[in-house]
Amino acid sequence: MNELTWTPDFNEESCRFYGGEGDEHLTHESLDSYIEAWLCDHCDGIDSILNETVEVWGYERDIPLPSECAFLDDLIEHIDEERGDPDGHHKPIKTDAMNELRQLEEQFIGELLKRYKLWGCVATVRITVPFRAWFESRPNGYKKQLRADYGQ
Repeated sequence: MNELTWTPDFNEESCRFYGGEGDEHLTHESLDSYIEAWLCDHCDGIDSILNETVEVWGYERDIPLPSECAFLDDLIEHIDEERGDPDGHHKPIKTDAMNELRQLEEQFIGELLKRYKLWGCVATVRITVPFRAWFESRPNGYKKQLRADYGQ
């Protein structure tokens, strides 16, 4: 996993979700959103935390490799057990047909993964956010609102 220190030019689109270490429910699609939620739990006033750092993890969907989803061999084995030659003398699928089926399996898995909305995520980066630098880089109206919401 990568580690970096936040700077004002940080590209928030570099991660799909943001959260704490090991969070199970990732609902923050921006770093700012996560820090605001963190403030709710950790802040007794903005000035009291200006010198703190916030540890944030960036997460991406945990997309399996197509080979992890392969099913053709298991399906053929299942059919063989139920309806195949009990002595194993008969080869049920010719080699060239099997190669064609593997290509179809690969295409099917690719299409499935395009359409399936994956739930699981994996942490890809740990971001150390110096709170003062983050706060001072916010627009003035936003800083005023944070002070109003969380106190001086």
